[in-house]
Amino acid sequence: MVFNELKRIKFLSIVFLSLFLLAGCSSDDDHEESYDVSGRIVYSNEAGNQVGLEGVNLNFKYTDGIATTNHDGNWSKNGVKDTDVITPAKGNWRFIPGSRRVSKESSSLDFTARTEGEYKIAVLSDLHYFDPRLGTEGAAFENYLAHDRKLIAESKAILESAIQSLKEQKPDVVLIPGDLTKDGERVNHEQLANYFAELEKEGIQVYVAPGNHDINNPHAVRYEGDEAIEIETITADEFASIYQENGYSESEYIEKDKKSLSYLVEPISGVWLVAMDTCRYDDNGEDPVTAGRFRASTLEWVRDKIKEGKSQGKTVIGMMHHGLIEHFELQSAKGLFEEYVVEDWEAISTELADLGMEVVFTGHYHANDIAIKTTDEGNRLYDIETGSLVTYPSPYRMLTLTDNNLEVETYKVTEVDADTGGLEFQDYAKGYIEEGLLGLTEAMLATDGFLQNQIEVLAPVVSSSLIAHYEGDENFDSLDDTTQYIISNMKLSEDPMGVALWSIWHDESADNNTEIYFEFQ
Repeated sequence: MVFNELKRIKFLSIVFLSLFLLAGCSSDDDHEESYDVSGRIVYSNEAGNQVGLEGVNLNFKYTDGIATTNHDGNWSKNGVKDTDVITPAKGNWRFIPGSRRVSKESSSLDFTARTEGEYKIAVLSDLHYFDPRLGTEGAAFENYLAHDRKLIAESKAILESAIQSLKEQKPDVVLIPGDLTKDGERVNHEQLANYFAELEKEGIQVYVAPGNHDINNPHAVRYEGDEAIEIETITADEFASIYQENGYSESEYIEKDKKSLSYLVEPISGVWLVAMDTCRYDDNGEDPVTAGRFRASTLEWVRDKIKEGKSQGKTVIGMMHHGLIEHFELQSAKGLFEEYVVEDWEAISTELADLGMEVVFTGHYHANDIAIKTTDEGNRLYDIETGSLVTYPSPYRMLTLTDNNLEVETYKVTEVDADTGGLEFQDYAKGYIEEGLLGLTEAMLATDGFLQNQIEVLAPVVSSSLIAHYEGDENFDSLDDTTQYIISNMKLSEDPMGVALWSIWHDESADNNTEIYFEFQ
């Protein structure tokens, strides 16, 4: 009996040992399995064309030997082991991403090269992302669109087109100054975080700041036929949790403000970015608060960070949702568009400029515009406002930072996977805003007590002026004589709207493509 049991134990031990060895052999074989990889390394020449970079060495962590790019920037390597990590290297150049993990499933690998000291920053604003599965048909959704000018039904397709462009252009950093979602829907925030993760896999770091639509929003709904059905929104803490990889984790920020969603990071060596939370989501009631203001403690924190950065020789830039400077005369006047410029903007912008902040990236108004302020002490602050992805012309910015120069370029989303009625997307988007904004302007003028015959004259002038402001680089001489006459006379009569429209059309600063020079320390 005992002898038989010992034989049985011995037999089972041999079986288990054999299975273990077989499993080990299988694992080793899998690890040793090899395949071929290839790719290309390109950079942008002075003409803006993508050309191959010769002489880049690609080092492999687990595979012997290196690969080197030819005169077209192409490279290949045989016998790569699964899985490996590839790192390109060439004197005075850096690469995006810095390294790539390679496997049989991803054996075609490209990199973007930039000279040392050259950095790319992309800015997207007011994405107002809305998952189409939440409902983009029916009376309730159509009623929403009747009171709004945004391309909400197309927001997903527009975002995906922009994301694809960014993957191709390979900025080092992407900044998004608020209004990430239509109305703070949790599911939309979570999906956006996944989109941003796609960019980060490409070596592109994304930083966000909250907008007035994003947190504690009572308008978070889905649409079903005649009904707008309430769905879950998020709190400020949940915003920071969802976007922890986009500025809100301890591994990301240098410091975070304890009283708001403001934070400080160094996305580029020598450059400090202060993300400033000016939203009033704690005051939301039946409707979200559109206007913005600094909490006293947050403003003091911002002051301290600018001082600290300048004392260390850093270039300090900012990001916030609300405008820090008026983008046209009387924008902040009561009864016009005061909720789009941060409260007490004149004093705060002067103070931040004199402390050493040189650029702030904003959104909110959906216009592509650059405003410039020079203080009495001679310090200059640029408020670079980026238009909304879901409002014509669906722009985003690409900035090139080299030494003391910031080159600003504007791109537009031109192709989307959406029903545009057979029109090119830009034509579709422009027609949509022209029709929608005219109706909204007519309603606004009627509410303000204008007569119908006055509305018929004024509404097209106001709406076309605002659309030109969304586009940027407004040109008064491009208007017909009648429109010029109306705007000129409204200004002469000191009508506030007339003064604002005159200012929009006589904006002397370039809005879309320009160069900005700084006094870098």
